[in-house]
Amino acid sequence: MTALSPYRVVEHAPVLSFHWEVHGTDDAPLWVGSGSCPLCGCAMTVTIGYVQPPIPKGGFLGRRKTPDSPVWYTSCRCESLHIPRPAHVPAGCGAMLRLARPGAGNGS
Repeated sequence: MTALSPYRVVEHAPVLSFHWEVHGTDDAPLWVGSGSCPLCGCAMTVTIGYVQPPIPKGGFLGRRKTPDSPVWYTSCRCESLHIPRPAHVPAGCGAMLRLARPGAGNGS
């Protein structure tokens, strides 16, 4: 954990490179990426499955637009305390992040 920083929903436009590992099976891979949130500086891990469930109001939070999309989307998933984080948000500082997909020369 790093020093306390506020919770705020902010988009981070540059694409980030995380270290990716593949888990699961060949038929249903599960990608686990680890890195740091550039806005709060906290370490975080994101898991993106082969099947992406729909989001009720649309969008791509925590997922990719298409299976071969070069950019995957997620929110900060750090475990640090960021106030005033809404009660329904279990983790993160509110940053909306863009990640380079596995195999894009980023440690996968």
